[in-house]
Amino acid sequence: MLSDTITRSPPVPPGDTLLRFFRSLDHLYVLIDTARDSRIISLLKSTTCKAHTLFSDHRAETLADYAPYLVEILPDEPFLEQVVTHWGDSWGIYATSDATVERLVEYFRSLLWAETPDGRMLFRFYDPRVLHRFLPAYNPE
Repeated sequence: MLSDTITRSPPVPPGDTLLRFFRSLDHLYVLIDTARDSRIISLLKSTTCKAHTLFSDHRAETLADYAPYLVEILPDEPFLEQVVTHWGDSWGIYATSDATVERLVEYFRSLLWAETPDGRMLFRFYDPRVLHRFLPAYNPE
């Protein structure tokens, strides 16, 4: 049944294998949702990896502890290992790109808001649980 396929999570690779894979990538980013878990914002504040909020207006300051952030991953920084250990906790999504971080932030900001019949609303595409349900139903038209 299609709905079973959509709602089941893929098998989680062993942590060491996943960590090795991510460390082998150039230009790795984590789009992380600090509203998901209170430990995330502390983790961001303690890392040397650069974090860029996706909120650009008054929300950037007032919702700083609950905002989505694009984090530039440094391969040997413990941040990556700490995030990978929470692979199944829906903390965010991973991305690679040769684009500048400024361009990536701009692009991801452009995806934050969705027009619905009820008006404009925040689209939490960076939440794996939302993305997992959205992609199979997505129609480019």
